[in-house]
Amino acid sequence: MITLSVFYHFLTVVSLLTETLLGYIMMGKILTLRRFRGCFFCISVFYAIHAALLLAEEYLITAQIGDAYPVYLCLHCSLFILYSFLLCSGRPVFKIFLPLIYVSAITLCRFPVSLILQLIRPFISDNIMFFLQHLANTLGSTSLLLLLTLFFLHYRPDTQQDYPFSYYIVMIATPLLNMMSFTLLKNYYSSISDVIYWIGTFSLLIELLNYYMIWQSTGEYAKRIQFQLISQQKDYQNQHMQELNSIVTEYHHLRHDTKNHFACMDRLLSQNKYDSLKEYFYTLSKEIYALDNQIETGNEIVNQVINIKYATAHKLNIPMDIRIALPHTLNLPDHLLCSLTSNLLDNAIEASQKISDPEIIIEMKMVKSYLSLTIRNRIEEQMQESSLNVKTTKPDKKRHGLGREIIQDIVRRYNGIYTKEAKNGWYMASVMLELPE
Repeated sequence: MITLSVFYHFLTVVSLLTETLLGYIMMGKILTLRRFRGCFFCISVFYAIHAALLLAEEYLITAQIGDAYPVYLCLHCSLFILYSFLLCSGRPVFKIFLPLIYVSAITLCRFPVSLILQLIRPFISDNIMFFLQHLANTLGSTSLLLLLTLFFLHYRPDTQQDYPFSYYIVMIATPLLNMMSFTLLKNYYSSISDVIYWIGTFSLLIELLNYYMIWQSTGEYAKRIQFQLISQQKDYQNQHMQELNSIVTEYHHLRHDTKNHFACMDRLLSQNKYDSLKEYFYTLSKEIYALDNQIETGNEIVNQVINIKYATAHKLNIPMDIRIALPHTLNLPDHLLCSLTSNLLDNAIEASQKISDPEIIIEMKMVKSYLSLTIRNRIEEQMQESSLNVKTTKPDKKRHGLGREIIQDIVRRYNGIYTKEAKNGWYMASVMLELPE
């Protein structure tokens, strides 16, 4: 009997350690572990503390207060959430949702196994049933939890994407309500033993369906956002082509009128009107300079974008200071490079049209394996605080409000950083992208 009791305790310890380990693996895979020196040591220490607290709850706290099941749930939830926030990357809501649904799965996975035992009880002797119950509560539920973990890992949601608030409510509420419901029902298990296993099994199935629907909904939402981004990128490319055609047309008009300009300058020269000639020549040279492809950055795609935007800014009398030095090729697709640069410049030009003393400064360079792009534009000082929260000021918000989404999508793909700052009469948008070697 003593040997059997030790064996039961051994199975309980193995079950607790395994369910904790599976939770760490699941959250590390779905949320993605942060990589830093000493990462494995930190995880090991965290796991050891987690396991020690669970064993203390099982063998010390339970002995003192009897039913310590709420303590067990709180320990699991709080430590998994803390682990997610400290050692994993992803949206904060997923760092709460995944620990909650996993702990809820731990709570519910015991019911299907117990339901199977209840169905076969008439065919099994009491001694064997007593032994099987212990196995079901430890190895059986742990084995089912392993299958559930594989299910969660197979249907991994994108934890970096931002989703509507209603999605987050469903994510958090469902597992939380399940755990609360079965905690409140725990004292009545014996009186409703005939149906509690069915209720628990159905609740687990509902939770898995809910998780699958969240995975499918988030996937569809991400595809919809991606489609909108591609659509806007196409709009930008069409807009750039129209701007380029306009510049080429103006250039041809200027060339066509060259003989007329020479005739005017010759007449001013013959009349010794040197000041008028100087002013005429200066105005004409500004137009030629603005239309000519004079800005060389080192990269052909950036050349095209910068020259088009420079011509647009010139027409609007917005000075543009360009400080760009890039290699001829970048490990970044041309359409993404074009979209990133165009969106930031369009925002700067749009904001510059609203002030009396505009200026735009562009800095773009490689810093080791990172592409650094910073665009500054003057703003009114009273608009500094509100400028950080404005998505778009254009009337067609559905079409134009996706500029920020495009930038964030590109930054997310390349493990980058996107920051915005407004102070001292300047608005600064800065992007750093990690480009593959």
